[in-house]
Formats: sequence, C-alpha cells, structure tokens
Amino acid sequence: MRVRVPLAAGAAGKAILAHLPDSILEALPLSKYTDRTPLNRTEIRKGLELVRERGWALGDGERIPDGYGVAVPYFAENSVAGSITATIPRHRADELSLETLTAQLSAIAGAVTQLLSA
Repeated sequence: MRVRVPLAAGAAGKAILAHLPDSILEALPLSKYTDRTPLNRTEIRKGLELVRERGWALGDGERIPDGYGVAVPYFAENSVAGSITATIPRHRADELSLETLTAQLSAIAGAVTQLLSA
C-alpha cells in the first residue's frame, strides 16, 4: 500500500521539508487534514527554521487527528533522503521524554545516513 505524506503537515514531512529549498514550500499545495494542519506559509517557514536548529520535527495532530509524531531527517550524499518517525497517540504525549526519543531517533538517522552515503 502506498501512502502520500504531505511535506508541510506532520513530523515526517516537516523533517524532510526543512532541508529542501524554500521554493519547494512555495510550490506545495497546502491541504487541510485536521483542524491543526498548518496552512500559513510564513508560519510553516518559521517552524522549519526551528526544525533545522534543533534537528528534529514535531507533529501534533496536523495530519492524523489524534497523532503525535517526532521525526529526524536522514541524508544521502549531503542531501535529505527521508525521515525516521515515531508516532504515538496524542493522549500519551505527556509520558514521552522528547530528549530521550530525539536522541535515539538521531542515532538511528545518523546510522542510516552513514549507510546511504558510504
């Protein structure tokens, strides 16, 4: 089964979009998936800057109504190639240690980057 993942909504897509040229965001059609889906390009751009700074993306009900996701990008030959994502039910988000999860996802993404760039 093939699933289309929007780049501007949800952790998985935002982790990738943050490392693509700004022209990609400008050309993307923005679709509303939930009441939390970001539709303002200026706000999305600010969020992508934060993703680049901290190294991971967060999605809180943006694509999946009761989903909460954290994603880290991986790279191949110095270009973003995808993301590693953990998604949980939103009601469990308070139980989550973002510091621990992002560290573990970053380690996995680093290993994938190394494999793809060898």
